[in-house]
Amino acid sequence: MAAPGYGKRSVPSQLQCTGNDFAHLPTREASNATFLDQLPDGADISVETLATVLPYGQCALRTALNRLQAAGHL
Repeated sequence: MAAPGYGKRSVPSQLQCTGNDFAHLPTREASNATFLDQLPDGADISVETLATVLPYGQCALRTALNRLQAAGHL
C-alpha cells in the first residue's frame, strides 16, 4: 500500500470496468490500465512498484502511464 494520501484512487461515480473500456489503447497501455483498474484503492502505483509485478521495465511503464494520463484514464 502507498503512503496515506498517495496511491490509486477511484472516481466515486466510476462504473465497473468492461472489456471494451481500454480497447482503443495500444496493447501495453491497455494491459497496464486493466491491471491498475483491478487494484484496490490506496495501492502503490509507482513505476518502481509496477515494474516488479508487470512484465515491463520502468521506462516502458513511465511511457505507458504518461499515455494513459494523456488519454484521460489517470
